[in-house]
Amino acid sequence: MAVSSQKPTTIPKPNPNQNPNQEEFAIVEDETQQATETASQELLPLMQPTVNYFRKVNGFAPGINSRVQIQSIDPNLLDPNNPESVVFNKFVYSQVPGTTKKGFYKGDGLVNENNELVRGKYGEEDSELIDAANQTLINLNVVPSDRINLLKELKRVGFYGNDEISTITLSGAGFTADDTQAMARYLLYSQQQFKTWEAAFPTLASLPSASVDSGRRFTPYSDADMARYLREMSLALTGELPSKAKLKKMLQDSVAIQRQAFATNTDTPSLSIIAESVVAEANPKQKVAYGLGNAISRAFATLGRG
Repeated sequence: MAVSSQKPTTIPKPNPNQNPNQEEFAIVEDETQQATETASQELLPLMQPTVNYFRKVNGFAPGINSRVQIQSIDPNLLDPNNPESVVFNKFVYSQVPGTTKKGFYKGDGLVNENNELVRGKYGEEDSELIDAANQTLINLNVVPSDRINLLKELKRVGFYGNDEISTITLSGAGFTADDTQAMARYLLYSQQQFKTWEAAFPTLASLPSASVDSGRRFTPYSDADMARYLREMSLALTGELPSKAKLKKMLQDSVAIQRQAFATNTDTPSLSIIAESVVAEANPKQKVAYGLGNAISRAFATLGRG
């Protein structure tokens, strides 16, 4: 069984030649500093999550009831000042009065087919997505036909690009690096909808078959250009520049719009339309104030979010 050592095309890194004074765009390069920040986040969960709007969820999936399980979904879910019992961080999660099942959640955790919180993100870096994709495909070895049907659908809607499903894959004997990369792209697509890949799979049925010409490759707008538009639009609509965390999330949403346009063989929205839509989506109060509903519909139509 071939395991990919390559990285899938996911989210472009910010331009290293950008102005070093623009701290909101800077990516920490020092590994020691990165390790320190990671450790700090693990020891002292942030009170404010990366997703800044609430969404309705049907509570937690069956079996998710311990602090360890809940923290694996999102370390921000639990109040760090109450370590002895499951006490939810009110800035992140609130239950509907009178029930323990439904609630409202603000964060990156993924929901299952029943809209129940069940797991954390598959990953942020390409290597993490590759590892998750490999493990997912390995788990499908139990019923190879399930894996074949899944990969055929990923090929149909464009996650393979110009790559093909190999004879080895179609025979049920294993999978290749191309399959892993297609699956990694699909995992990214799924988590950008805050769903597990199983929960996101039904949405693929509504997508038309991708028509990929020879040599055609997904190439998003440069991170530097997209960041500039996002920064200017944020300043215009909110009066503030985006934080590093917020900018990163908006860049992910920007790439998701472009990727889905590529996968469905439709025209990519312009930089200005994408920026307007993403900033409005990240700032719902301002979206209402500035009347940007039409912009949201235009650019998010391909994601079914309009």
